[in-house]
Amino acid sequence: MMCYSPKEYGMVDDAQFYQILEKLSPHNGLAYVHAENQALVQMWEDRYRAEGRIDPMAYNASRPAYVEIEAVHRALVLAEQTGCRVIFAHISTAESLKIIAKARRRGLNVYAESCPHFFTFTSEDMNTHGPYLKFSPVMRDKQNLRKMWELLEKGYVHTLATDHCPYEPHEKEVGLNDVWKAPNGVPGLEIMLPVFLNGVRKGMVSLEQVVRATSYNPARIYGLYPRKGVLRPGSDADLAVIDFELEKVFSKKDLKSKCPYSPYIGLTFKGWPVMTLVRGEVVAKNGEICIKPGFGRYFPRY
Repeated sequence: MMCYSPKEYGMVDDAQFYQILEKLSPHNGLAYVHAENQALVQMWEDRYRAEGRIDPMAYNASRPAYVEIEAVHRALVLAEQTGCRVIFAHISTAESLKIIAKARRRGLNVYAESCPHFFTFTSEDMNTHGPYLKFSPVMRDKQNLRKMWELLEKGYVHTLATDHCPYEPHEKEVGLNDVWKAPNGVPGLEIMLPVFLNGVRKGMVSLEQVVRATSYNPARIYGLYPRKGVLRPGSDADLAVIDFELEKVFSKKDLKSKCPYSPYIGLTFKGWPVMTLVRGEVVAKNGEICIKPGFGRYFPRY
């Protein structure tokens, strides 16, 4: 984390970050980086608090786009100096995606990850959802959301992930009257694929790009290919069966994690996974989980 984070994750300064990259590089390690400039975030938070701002939009305003963009630039400099592979977690701005793409053209082994909430919500949605939609980096404007879809189709987003962070309702509710008191995080486990399948239906992205970003690319980047991310002799029979004609409103009954709320509830999506197989066995069907805990298997990266 290049910005403040709870102790279980931890924040590193530039010197610590550089040393981590140094240690990872000889082993073909991969640094997973949350890129935001903490000094600037803190400056804006202090200013808004001093003004008595405790509303949801004050939180969003405290993390302007350039705090991510600057941190991405800085991390790329250190990655180039150490030769370490880096993937940027939950990128929220189209400009950051362009910067990472430019670095890749220079030969840097770096990647961009993004999440469904950056393709669904804009900053104005904080007025409706308040602390339940408080996460970092924050949502941007409608123009950025449109550009994010365009760059996803162009291959600038290498992996898609949920950034699932299921805080209990009582943990979020403390921010209803003071947004600064609520923790950062948003659930998204169940809805990620419907968000992007809906984008396919609307012509905003191709199915091929969604498959690359959710399966093929992650398997290669994280060292799981060719056992994962491809269907061929010797690979695991992992696949999802999609019904592109299935249209439904996301509701509480679709939630499968311990988190009983979601900012996606009430939104309509067309295109849903109706069956999922892992190692050739059906693990989910029509929205219901079919296997018991302990089904998963560990294997080291290649």
